Amino acid sequence: MTPPFSTPARRGAVLLAVAGLALTAACTPGATPTPPTQKSTSIGTTVNELRGPDGAPLVAKVVDVATAKVAAEGTQYNVVVETPPVTASGFAATAVAVRPDGTTMLAGLPEGFLAKDGTLAGDATFGSYFEGKLSELSRAAALPVGAYVTKDATVWVESLTADIANARWRIRVAGTDGGVRTIAESKDLGVPGNVHPAIAAPKPVVHDGRVYFNSAYVEQDGTSRVQVLSVPLEGGKVRVEVKGATTPVVFDGGVAVLRLGDGVTEDGAQNPLDTVGVSVLLDGRYQEIVSVGASANPGAQGTIADLAGGGDTLTFTRQGVLYVVDAADGSAVAIGAPSDTTFLGVQQCGSRVTWSALGAGAGQLVYDVDGETLWRVDDAAVTGRSLCADDLLAWDHTDNWSEKHTVTLVTRWG
Repeated sequence: MTPPFSTPARRGAVLLAVAGLALTAACTPGATPTPPTQKSTSIGTTVNELRGPDGAPLVAKVVDVATAKVAAEGTQYNVVVETPPVTASGFAATAVAVRPDGTTMLAGLPEGFLAKDGTLAGDATFGSYFEGKLSELSRAAALPVGAYVTKDATVWVESLTADIANARWRIRVAGTDGGVRTIAESKDLGVPGNVHPAIAAPKPVVHDGRVYFNSAYVEQDGTSRVQVLSVPLEGGKVRVEVKGATTPVVFDGGVAVLRLGDGVTEDGAQNPLDTVGVSVLLDGRYQEIVSVGASANPGAQGTIADLAGGGDTLTFTRQGVLYVVDAADGSAVAIGAPSDTTFLGVQQCGSRVTWSALGAGAGQLVYDVDGETLWRVDDAAVTGRSLCADDLLAWDHTDNWSEKHTVTLVTRWG
């Protein structure tokens, strides 16, 4: 499919260098462990150091990625839209969210957005793109770095600096009336000035009328820590949900978070790679779903990452393996990446999980939880970022790496 707008190289390059960095901050090289060699298929494999909700070792059904079925356009899925790398007004664009009707939420940067000293020197735009038209919600000297959409509201995060590790941001909401309001700002929450890129920018989700998001803060001993907060959609008092946690995702009946250990980095900040488990807020309290056993080594090789949720299952990656865990009984499916391939950009909507495989086996993978089927879309140009909404699955790809042009391919699955 041909993008509806032209693609000037320098505009695409600006977008990938600035917005691309912000949108994939959690996928920094240090956060991506070297995946193990794929082993032969087996059933009922005990996963070392991972434990289910009853404390027993997690038992997983292993699915060999080589057995994935090839998904064909027009049969398993149909292309809904391919977003433009440049808007009609000349803004280099990237999609940060997708709606169930196929509308994408685009962030756009003009030429000259960044000054020579790295500060923001111009206005960026944020709005909905549908059938070739961009309906602008906001235009400001702030970089949209992530969004979450519901039927009644659009929530997004704007970085107020080009260096997202400086953690200067605000969370904004647009309702069905079109009005835009700011409901949380880093300056009001005691966020330290220098934060690990993996947790610097909040990742907002909406559950039961509240916006949940991660944010760094400073403990009394001077160390930088991370917590999950929430605030009403209409704005109001910010509430601390759980300390030592990050990456909230909506889960069937609640909100799931990654729990962090006590490990700190050299600069005295809580180490976002030292994850010790996944908990879910249910019935007013956090319940442990998956934990990392005491024998695990903290750091990149033990980290749980790319948390996603849908239905009654949670999905995450660890040591090059993608796990889909049934939160009710702790049963799991394990899909390992071959030694020359890396899994990135995990998203889950309902019973479908989608992610990118980068390396020798490049392409987009889709696991149907209900049908217990692994699908593959051959796409050597995937970039490692995915989006989804209901039966829509989307991913970034580029047809010209040398010019850094990326578009988001939005597909509807049958």
